[in-house]
Amino acid sequence: NAAIDTQTVFNCDNNTGYKIYVRNDAGHDYGDLSLMQAFSKSSNVYFAKASANLRADELYRDLTNFGFGQETSLAYPSQVSGILRTPTEWSGRSLQTISIGQEVAATSLQLGMALCSVANGGILYAPRYIKAVRNDRGRVIETVQPVAMRRVMASPLSSLLREAMSRVVVNGTGNGACLDWIEAGGKTGTAQMSVDGKGYTSGAYMASFGGMVPIDDPRLVLLTVLEQP
Repeated sequence: NAAIDTQTVFNCDNNTGYKIYVRNDAGHDYGDLSLMQAFSKSSNVYFAKASANLRADELYRDLTNFGFGQETSLAYPSQVSGILRTPTEWSGRSLQTISIGQEVAATSLQLGMALCSVANGGILYAPRYIKAVRNDRGRVIETVQPVAMRRVMASPLSSLLREAMSRVVVNGTGNGACLDWIEAGGKTGTAQMSVDGKGYTSGAYMASFGGMVPIDDPRLVLLTVLEQP
């Protein structure tokens, strides 16, 4: 949507010149940050401010395009759709809070599919249980081909996101995943845990890390989620 680009800079100190209170994790004041810097530091303030350049229907369209708020095509009876309300149900602050991951809920499978689209150049694929079936001699007797559903981003944008994820691991919030034998990339997440009808629970979080290796030509995508680590 061209809401921002790599040259867009915002002051990312906590609650700076903004109509709602937004703060960074652990209360960090970062000063002026560009997109790539904000991504590596996971600055809530940056992305809340960036959302002012979006319309609600644009954000909702993009999120649903990635598959959030809906069940996947996987034949799994117990899967859930997550939470993504329509823009008519949003409040005056929803555009900003959804941009930093609040007011929504996603399954690990939905997040994994989105990560795979970044890894493969921008295509959202249907999930599958089985890649191939082999007989008792180890010979492949059936192959389950991947099914591309739709393009969710342009290839250059997926490349930019992989570069941003590389920086997260090299000198950002995910530097614990920096390896000396392969170049990795990823994105950290810290989600507040909710209480039904009562907002969020103070001090209760879901920590996540979505990674891919090797970052220049990903062959493996991993998602780790820890409840109250």
